[in-house]
Amino acid sequence: MTACGGRRLIRLFSPSHLSGMRTNTTTLVALSPCPSPSLARWPTMRTQIRSSATLTRRTVLTGAIGAGAIGLVPAAPAAAHHGWGSFDTSRAFYVAGLLAGVRWGYPHSGARLVLERVALPANWPQRPLPPGANERDGRATMASARPYAGRHKELDLVLAGPDWMERWGLKRPLQNGERIEAVGFLNDGGEGDDLRPVMFWLADGQGVWQQLTAFPQPPEPAPRP
Repeated sequence: MTACGGRRLIRLFSPSHLSGMRTNTTTLVALSPCPSPSLARWPTMRTQIRSSATLTRRTVLTGAIGAGAIGLVPAAPAAAHHGWGSFDTSRAFYVAGLLAGVRWGYPHSGARLVLERVALPANWPQRPLPPGANERDGRATMASARPYAGRHKELDLVLAGPDWMERWGLKRPLQNGERIEAVGFLNDGGEGDDLRPVMFWLADGQGVWQQLTAFPQPPEPAPRP
């Protein structure tokens, strides 16, 4: 309160109100007709108060809309973000064996392959590509395929998620104990124990494509006897 000629000027406005959205722009009440610096500055103060309240409202509204927009953005297929950057795509390897430790889900599926055979089948050059295959990359991968000659007896397969598997014709989860053939690329410059198949085949001959994104480098043809 401010004294003025024996009377009082009561200012009900509190600065703490500026931080909220319910700012009152008409809370200055004069009980005295005498001039006051506070009253002289009131138009400017009122403009500042209204500007602050408007800014606060806009900030809160913008944040709410932004949060809502984030929730409305549709998610891309979970497996789509898995590229080939950590795999050596210049050399493809063929393996066949028994599945164990199958993990069916997102962001990608996987399994451990206990190796039983690494020699290419006799009919390899004539084997058709799986449905949905990229013809150029599929043929280049098969031409690059060579028997796996690494030290590992088991390889971890990095596979696509269930949605992509279904699009490529596999409408059921892989099972522990079933046999598959696969051709793909290894991590760690071709020396690792993670194999990402470009395609694989079930025991009944059904082929399943696996390529989601382009290779960082094209597969090189393997030497043939």
